[in-house]
Amino acid sequence: MVQSHNQHKSTISVGPLIALCLAIVAGCAGSMGTTARSMLTNVRDSKDPNARYQAYVKLGKPRTYDNTEQMVESITELSKRLADGKEPPISRAVICRSLGDLKRPEARTALLKALDDEDDEVRAEAARAIGKVGQ
Repeated sequence: MVQSHNQHKSTISVGPLIALCLAIVAGCAGSMGTTARSMLTNVRDSKDPNARYQAYVKLGKPRTYDNTEQMVESITELSKRLADGKEPPISRAVICRSLGDLKRPEARTALLKALDDEDDEVRAEAARAIGKVGQ
């Protein structure tokens, strides 16, 4: 029996396709991880300001944390980073935003000090964050 061209179907091995998809997903996840602990490690250890910036953004999301203690630890670290003035202005601004988004009173002192930052955007984000944190 002769098989027509349309009836002949080639099969694609599923294994390499799955491996490719997993590689893409792993690449998108990056090396930062998804836990508050892994993001704090990145903030403390990374030499890359862009990686720290991304961690600062993620640490501003309350759903990142498993408990209040983790959140307070992050606020303490973010407050130190904000106060030391070693981060570029855009990072200091996002730290202010993240501290405000966490809406915890522990961030108030660092945010009040940030109102005196030399950068306009940092001061503006600090003011907005204080409004979220409240008195």
